[in-house]
Amino acid sequence: MNKIAIFMNDQKSHAYDLAERITVFFEDHGIQVYHPHDKPGFSCVGDLDEKYFNEFSSVDMILVLGGDGTILAVTHLLIDWNLPILGINMGKMGFLAEVELEDLFSSLEEVIAGRYSIDERMMIKAEVVRKGAPIAPLYGLNDIIVNKGILARTVVIDIYVDGEFVIEYPSDGVIVSTPTGSTAYSLSAGGPIVDPNLALMVISGVCPHLLHARPLVVSGDAKVDIVFHSNAAKGVVTADGQHPFFLEDGDHIQISSFHKKAKLVRLGEKHFYDTLNHKLSERFSRRV
Repeated sequence: MNKIAIFMNDQKSHAYDLAERITVFFEDHGIQVYHPHDKPGFSCVGDLDEKYFNEFSSVDMILVLGGDGTILAVTHLLIDWNLPILGINMGKMGFLAEVELEDLFSSLEEVIAGRYSIDERMMIKAEVVRKGAPIAPLYGLNDIIVNKGILARTVVIDIYVDGEFVIEYPSDGVIVSTPTGSTAYSLSAGGPIVDPNLALMVISGVCPHLLHARPLVVSGDAKVDIVFHSNAAKGVVTADGQHPFFLEDGDHIQISSFHKKAKLVRLGEKHFYDTLNHKLSERFSRRV
């Protein structure tokens, strides 16, 4: 490993200090840290300035300081480079983050020694099609969500899979989740927890006004077409809770797997189900 870059949630009070300490650590080990001239790391908020683009072709790994939202934001920012990401948890849940703060520098020693693996996660893409013309591409590691707008009114959403009509959802919206996103919003909507090594999508209604509505699991090769209907107000589609795009009546949101996969750095032999049990139990115990 020759060069790393640090991205951070700069709303976290200790993010800058931690980024500076990590920079010193790597430089003491002869590894270059790529960062803006005036900061120890890049911000995950906003667009990445084009003047920094070329250097990322020589970066070997991205360290992300924050929670799952920060990791998702960086995945979007760096989608053209598709670099391995090591998440350092400064958030609450941290399903995607590999390293807790108390283990930070011992974990970085493992990274420098090359004792890590790359976990490749399925991503999905969506195209908003209006009156037959594609107008907005979106990419998600967790999910694509079609939702009602600001008015508290039910919208109607038609679901097609591989051109076949499946169901009409009078609802607040619909979630199309990857296996990675199955432990996020999809879980709250009653969707199943899915092993992240699988290639599939989970379609879940958000507060569907139906007695028989159930989440639907489809192949990772499927083509999902969501048709949005609402004469009352505009809806919104988001990817990983980011990049909102406003929908009009009759818009299609066409979703399929993306040819690139997110690359998450993993240390040791920790299994998904260990992480699942630990994270969900930890959140539950804090609320008791």
